Amino acid sequence: MGLGRCRSRVYFPAMVFHFTVFLFSVAFFGMLTVLLREPIIPSWSWYGFSLLAFVLLSVVASRRLTGKWYPAYLPAVVSLSTLLLLSLIDVDFEQQVFVSIATVLFYGTLLGIYRLKLIPSDETARALLNSAALASLFFTYAAAYGLYLNYTVPLAVLMLVFFTATAMVSFQTLHWAGQDDRHEILLLSLALGAVMGELVWVIHFWPFGYLTIGASALICFYFLWRIAFDYLRGTLTMKKTFSEGLILLILLALLLSTSPWRMRA
Repeated sequence: MGLGRCRSRVYFPAMVFHFTVFLFSVAFFGMLTVLLREPIIPSWSWYGFSLLAFVLLSVVASRRLTGKWYPAYLPAVVSLSTLLLLSLIDVDFEQQVFVSIATVLFYGTLLGIYRLKLIPSDETARALLNSAALASLFFTYAAAYGLYLNYTVPLAVLMLVFFTATAMVSFQTLHWAGQDDRHEILLLSLALGAVMGELVWVIHFWPFGYLTIGASALICFYFLWRIAFDYLRGTLTMKKTFSEGLILLILLALLLSTSPWRMRA
């Protein structure tokens, strides 16, 4: 009992707030704020330089919090997707709101990898990391489609981005679900990536903006991901799949019915 109380005393302060995580998140916020002082031009030189700085921050934070560098993968992905989507936002207030949301997401990501390092079976940490992964996937979907609409980006490149981002996030989140069969997880992840890559070919005909398309793609991905998750856990049933699919279909219908149409040139 004494050992349990000791563990609680050590672990409780890190449950919601961790000072080191907070400092790195402040640095993340400050770096994004500095970027907003100058016009953001989505060029390879600007993007490469900015991304390098944020990846370095992610690696340093990961090493400081866990003693290892590879957990920096997800904070780096959050940074990558944040920069992509930020390049498409040109209203000052919306930029500030998005930067604040991205900072909270970055904080939750760092807190998640720290908690998972302390207690590998921490379900709350896994939930934080899964939420961060899904949010970064939405950022990537929306940003990739926005760049496709505004610049000369081939549809094949857009499909490749959707495939790659989906497969990577699927593999990581399904693995966090506590499954050990990496081969099966890899096959399911590649299958989800292929489906989303084909799906974006269909939805690029839809007359909606990049945020609506990004949210719609995320709803479709989540439905497919839940099927894969339930399959790995052995809890896949027709009734559960139908009820979840119906709810997500209603959400998708509400989203599309309330979104303004984008007129094609």
